Amino acid sequence: MVFKREVYKNALIARYPDHAGSGLMGESSKAARPVTQPDYITLVERAQRGDLAAFSDLVVRFQDLAVGAAFGWLGEIELARDASQEAFFEAHVHLRELREPIAFPAWLRTLVIKGLIVHTRAPPS
Repeated sequence: MVFKREVYKNALIARYPDHAGSGLMGESSKAARPVTQPDYITLVERAQRGDLAAFSDLVVRFQDLAVGAAFGWLGEIELARDASQEAFFEAHVHLRELREPIAFPAWLRTLVIKGLIVHTRAPPS
């Protein structure tokens, strides 16, 4: 049985040499991949220190996440864009309160959802 597995693996490597060592051929690739922090962490840290360009980059990077979270609740794209804009405003105001920059995506999604809950519970004006 082991022999057949090795023959199959060698045939795959011969056919797809670019994938050898990638973990797709059954070998472990954990040692080959260094653990790195997400690149948005530096943007969050810079934005927390008042760098508006860094915050602008965060908006560009996470706009789809915010709009997607809002669209899931609202079902209308324009309302979802408005809700995400309000969430980014809240994020900008309260960004220094975020203790762990790695949590930014989840925190932003939470701001979107909280804003939607407050908006949908508000009495009609």
